[in-house]
Amino acid sequence: MRKKVVIVAHALIASDGKAVYGTGSSLESYLEGKDVDYLLVKHPIFGAFPTQVSGRINNGPFFYKLERSNSQILPLKTLQEMIITFKLIKKYFSGVDIYLGIDPLNALFGILIKKINRIDSIIFYTADYAVKRFDNIFLNFFYHFTDRFVIKLANEVWNVSSRIAALRLKQGVDRQRNFFVPNSPFFHKIKRLTVDQINKHEMVLVSTSPKSTDFSLIFQAIRILTHKYPDIRLKIIGLANWQETFSHEIDRLAINKNIVFHSRMPHKKLLNIFCRAAVGLALYTNQYSWTYFSDSMKARDYLACGLPVIMTDISSTAKDIRKSGAGLVIRLGKNDLVQAIDKLFSSHKYYRKLRINALNLAEKNDIGMILNSRLRLL
Repeated sequence: MRKKVVIVAHALIASDGKAVYGTGSSLESYLEGKDVDYLLVKHPIFGAFPTQVSGRINNGPFFYKLERSNSQILPLKTLQEMIITFKLIKKYFSGVDIYLGIDPLNALFGILIKKINRIDSIIFYTADYAVKRFDNIFLNFFYHFTDRFVIKLANEVWNVSSRIAALRLKQGVDRQRNFFVPNSPFFHKIKRLTVDQINKHEMVLVSTSPKSTDFSLIFQAIRILTHKYPDIRLKIIGLANWQETFSHEIDRLAINKNIVFHSRMPHKKLLNIFCRAAVGLALYTNQYSWTYFSDSMKARDYLACGLPVIMTDISSTAKDIRKSGAGLVIRLGKNDLVQAIDKLFSSHKYYRKLRINALNLAEKNDIGMILNSRLRLL
């Protein structure tokens, strides 16, 4: 009998109404290639958007959005999402083999629904974590209370970063239930180029917000590097085309030919752009409280495309990159960035070494291989 799998997540919805590629997306791609029935429920993180529903039942794929937008009042939004989740499970399945809740609330929904609907195994997938998740002390208390409650009752606890996995051990989750499942892509599905085919002075940077990265610092560094590398180029991929946002500064620095902007695009197309570049930038700041425990999806994508990563020592992924020699971990400073880029561009031998290390680290964390070992769907 085909197994029944339910994934419930919160997704960032772009202005065009489409969900941004996130942790739940790779799980859906994985299930598409397996002989299972599955249901993916994506509740919007922000904004008055409706829940998005997709899946496959008896080999029939489907996708639709609920007619009503979700409430933006948090207690009401939570209750509404739990009811939606329950109704959708009841609609498609009489019983569920695996329920995978991404974040504490969605895992809690599964634990509560299990009381009235058969669910054999509940996996709590921690996609992010923060000591101070909310400024409101009551919301922050509820967040941590829910998180600690769920890790006790879930059959397995998956953690997107090694820092969260280590924290779970301190919180009493035994090793037999505690697993590191990073934001990695499917390594063997990517069509990489050889080192001789790439644009040797091209870099890429993905960002969900023009405020989450110190673009002024990056632009100044590129201006300095144009004297030695006139063909240096940075491709910036954002949720929208931010060319107008930064046009004044780019004009002032006279680096118009060195900066290329792209709007959000399908993940496969994004990886193709990465494969043609030489270096990936992941210059995180401390703007968001959850960054310290996060796993950098863009850094994982860069690595899988063979790109050494230049990143700040804020995200948990920096530890893996430093340990594996798959890139350079720097302080967020203009001179530090200039020196790091120059080090990779100026020595072909050093660059090739880091590129090999990047590919080795990415292959080790291939999400397909990890999910095969954890979900055991056959």
